[in-house]
Amino acid sequence: SDLISQGRLELLYNYQTMISQINKHDVSVASLIDNGQAAMDLVSISNSFNKSNTIYVHDNFNQSVLNCINTRAKHQNMNIKRFQLPEEIGNDANCIFIQNPDSIGNIIEKNPFSHIDPKVPKICLSNLMANVYYDLDTDNYDFCFGNGGNFGIPMGYGGPQPTFLSSKKEYLRKLPG
Repeated sequence: SDLISQGRLELLYNYQTMISQINKHDVSVASLIDNGQAAMDLVSISNSFNKSNTIYVHDNFNQSVLNCINTRAKHQNMNIKRFQLPEEIGNDANCIFIQNPDSIGNIIEKNPFSHIDPKVPKICLSNLMANVYYDLDTDNYDFCFGNGGNFGIPMGYGGPQPTFLSSKKEYLRKLPG
């Protein structure tokens, strides 16, 4: 049983290292419950950075994850605005959620947020495409999260789903787990 525990720890360490490298982030955490919980944690984390109460979510975003964001936003008295084009994001942004590729398969290649205040967290769902599509500008996102099940990791490793959350080093103390 000690060898099994050691093997699981090694697997999680290697998984987190792989996620950090794919997303070009300094740190990642695994064993989160699922995408929805990771998204709700990110709403709370971003709410600690600035006091704006508007979350921007791209129109082509995963609906079940958006439902979780709505739930946490409601409990924290925050509003959600949907956007299609980055120019629609106002100065009232608390954070920005985007999915890459989006829910209908469009790929966002270059930094769409150059006009946004750098203090506003930019959050990307399922940015694992970066491991095969090298032109993605992944370092423009402060956080990336998603489901690692598409790596073939079984359901028993890391909770019900092997969800990941990666970020830049400056957010290390804010990450759950």
